[in-house]
Amino acid sequence: MRLNCSYNRNWARNAKKTRVGDEIYDSKFEASYAQELHFRKAAGEIKDFTPHPKLDLEVNGFNVCSYTPDFLITHNDGSLEYVECKGFPAEIFKLRWKLFYALFFDKAKLTIVQQGCFKINNPKKCVPRKNK
Repeated sequence: MRLNCSYNRNWARNAKKTRVGDEIYDSKFEASYAQELHFRKAAGEIKDFTPHPKLDLEVNGFNVCSYTPDFLITHNDGSLEYVECKGFPAEIFKLRWKLFYALFFDKAKLTIVQQGCFKINNPKKCVPRKNK
């Protein structure tokens, strides 16, 4: 028996693929965060970052699904941080994030940067937007 689990990734957003350097990102928001990471790396605040690292989410030796967060940041002290830039979190994302969190919360820092909650224009910090 096969379940139809397809969904339209773009049904609730108007994301435009955007190029920064040699990488193509799924949205302008994600690309702007990549630019911030380039600034932070150049300033020596982080050691390195990797866009779109693919992870297999396995439970008891069974590969449940794969998950590709937007960025893997390696900090100067060697610690890892996975970052997900989100505009509108679809239901499938919420399920994958919960599974990802359950498997990786003790191995790395996990961060969701939500569009509309943060304004990324300063390479030193993210500033919360003020409510109008």
